Amino acid sequence: MRSRCSHLRKLYDAAPVGRRKSTGALTIVGTVARTRIRRRAQSDDPKLAAEEAAALEADILRTAWHEERRGSYTFAETALSYIEAAPRSEHTRAYVRRLALGGEARLGQVDQDAAIRLRRILLKPDSKTSTYLRQIVTPLRAFLRHAADRGRCDNPRIAAPKTPGARTRYLLPDEAGALITGQGHICSRSLRS
Repeated sequence: MRSRCSHLRKLYDAAPVGRRKSTGALTIVGTVARTRIRRRAQSDDPKLAAEEAAALEADILRTAWHEERRGSYTFAETALSYIEAAPRSEHTRAYVRRLALGGEARLGQVDQDAAIRLRRILLKPDSKTSTYLRQIVTPLRAFLRHAADRGRCDNPRIAAPKTPGARTRYLLPDEAGALITGQGHICSRSLRS
């Protein structure tokens, strides 16, 4: 007698866990939703490997039914998409490549804590907040906004640090001399004192 759910067998052929003969490592091999799986289990414990296989199957099936989840794209995929979407200067490309060093992170994992970790990794310990804003926060926000526009993740919520006041404007000696000589005797006295 034929099973009522035999049509699901083509879609769902469980990914069993087995030992590889050459290394003895646990591997997950099979096909789920027409997606071939062949990977090493992260644990050498058969129970944990079976759990990992079940979680992997559930994730693939969820994706097959509901499409890709928001935030499941990788950081590197988004960086590449950002660079290719519009003409970018070589300077911008270099920033994006630097930020994409941890490329396997998912967009759903990129948050304020990730920006702070990137600061620790990429910048010198004594770097100023304006450097952090310019080299980490602004490019990170730009290409996360690019991903959000394409429906790959939610809008970024990375706070900009408060920067100290504006740069103090000063006059070079020749500029000061020109100002003093051009302002007359009253202005020159007040500038000298």
